[in-house]
Amino acid sequence: MLSWPSSYPEICQNGGPITLNPADIFVDINNTWVMSPFAGGTGVFSGTGVVGNTFTPGAPGLYTICFTFTNQAGCSSTICKTISVIYCCDAQINISAGNDTTICSGSTVTIAVTGCSSLASWYWLTAGGLPFKVGPFIQVGLQEIQFQ
Repeated sequence: MLSWPSSYPEICQNGGPITLNPADIFVDINNTWVMSPFAGGTGVFSGTGVVGNTFTPGAPGLYTICFTFTNQAGCSSTICKTISVIYCCDAQINISAGNDTTICSGSTVTIAVTGCSSLASWYWLTAGGLPFKVGPFIQVGLQEIQFQ
């Protein structure tokens, strides 16, 4: 019988590899929990994205990581954990209204917002050059703004 009491927080798809530690998994030997490296057998991790003792996250989703322990008598037992890989934005949002132009009152302009699929905030620059938040958040994509 195996026990894997540790848990893994959500990880970013671009967060880099995670080292899986066999000492985090315990083997029941005569009603005593022993760390698997000291239990007199062999243990192997497996699952999508697992090579040796390293899990490298792929696309967002749930990944099942398993550990199979085989004792000296050849008996095996397997325990699994689920690791949630999430999308994490690592890029800034870029906003462009194109070339500098004059926009008349009552006119509209379409601007492009690119970057992560998150929200953008709109600011006007005050006479002193300080940003002042003026609008609601909008989704990334093509946006139309009316000037008054």
